[in-house]
Amino acid sequence: MDEVGKPTFCSSNNETFLCVVSPRFPENYHIGVQARTWGVERRYENRIRAAGPGDDVIFIASQQIRSIHRIESEVYEDGQPLWPPKDGDLFPFRVKISRPTYAGQISSNEFVPNITFMRDKEAWAARSKESAESSILI
Repeated sequence: MDEVGKPTFCSSNNETFLCVVSPRFPENYHIGVQARTWGVERRYENRIRAAGPGDDVIFIASQQIRSIHRIESEVYEDGQPLWPPKDGDLFPFRVKISRPTYAGQISSNEFVPNITFMRDKEAWAARSKESAESSILI
């Protein structure tokens, strides 16, 4: 993807969520961005329910920020497959997302030191260097 401007985040009245795409399913990032939809497994329903229109979601794939999108809908449930199932789960809890407000590649070495709410940054960086499977944080 070509870079679409510099990274910008939502106003102070809204939230910013991180979504780390599993290295086991990198195609899910591309499917979701093309469909302008993001979904999570049933076990993450409570996490995605905290998100709403106007919030931002930052997608991290392959230890890089890949894109930033604005959430454009309330959370909804959809049982139709969009992504390949993961252990029988169809990622049914979903939100509509905007076209990227930023698209590019920013290495985790560049952005992790700047995340103020993250604890144990060194351990996170070490895990990402080992290419351990990441979990969805949204």
